[in-house]
Amino acid sequence: MTQATKQKCRLCGFPKPLEDFHTSSRHENGRDNACKRCINARTRRNRVRGGRSVGPSDYIDAAASRREVAAIQRQEERAAKVVEEACARLRADREQITGCRP
Repeated sequence: MTQATKQKCRLCGFPKPLEDFHTSSRHENGRDNACKRCINARTRRNRVRGGRSVGPSDYIDAAASRREVAAIQRQEERAAKVVEEACARLRADREQITGCRP
């Protein structure tokens, strides 16, 4: 049985050499049914995040989200510092009142 040297891409419709197709164990001939160029173009075009195509506004939104998260983390750190200082004052007051250290 002779092996085919060309295959037609299902996306662009052009016959191309087998080397232009990714290998695939899912297909009978061992090659994907879309050429590498079409697969790569489709992958670039269809990169999705949250069901939408990724564009410049998505990067801006992501940067804004990172800034918001950083602001929340700074607030939490400040709150933890305030709580620690309050606890230290309470410990000092208790030591002063009772005369014993924990």
